[in-house]
Amino acid sequence: MAAEASPAEEPVFVAPRTRGEQILAEIWCAVLELDRVGVHDDFFTLGGSSTHSLEVSVKANAAGLPLKPESVFLRGTIAESIKKTSRVVFIDEDVPDIAEVDMKLIKLATKWNAAIMTNDYNLNRVAQLEGVRILNLNNLANALKPVVIPGEEMNVQVIKEGKEQNQGVAYLDDGTMIVVENGRRYMNQTIGVIVTSVLQTAAGRMIFATPASESTMGRPKPLRRIQGGGGTGR
Repeated sequence: MAAEASPAEEPVFVAPRTRGEQILAEIWCAVLELDRVGVHDDFFTLGGSSTHSLEVSVKANAAGLPLKPESVFLRGTIAESIKKTSRVVFIDEDVPDIAEVDMKLIKLATKWNAAIMTNDYNLNRVAQLEGVRILNLNNLANALKPVVIPGEEMNVQVIKEGKEQNQGVAYLDDGTMIVVENGRRYMNQTIGVIVTSVLQTAAGRMIFATPASESTMGRPKPLRRIQGGGGTGR
């Protein structure tokens, strides 16, 4: 006796988890005249058509979600469509039962499955304990700064006097201060300098250098491999 064919399993309903998914779900409901839409529901299975996808695209762009009509065809679901939208969504929402600002941010980030960008140390630590994704702006800035090592030569413009006698001060494009020994005489000039040391402080990075024309370091020499343990190169 032939086994009866089992009915096709319906996809499990997953409600919108982020603000972007919620906006797109509301648009789908309005266009397709539905009461609710899950983020994994298929657009065409729900009754969508090419005309509907164009209407979704227009409404999505008006709401700040840059979504092309063909994206609806190719992605098919809200979850996949939202991955390809570069967006900034403003949430006008408060958490009245929480007074502290940091905890309000953490509560909203948890609710909307969002990340928090901050340079506040305490917020960073508490948010991590709560399982909220964090982008530390200080870490990002440090990661984007060019790596500078002693012996490296660079061109800088000395723009002001330093605190010590005969010092000049220059800056990299990222704002890193360069203290040039004997650089005062080169005020408002662009000169070559040799990096002598790099100091990392809580406030940021500071580079010390000397004018290349006066440096005793010269250009950096290739490093030679040291053989054995504890021996010195020759």
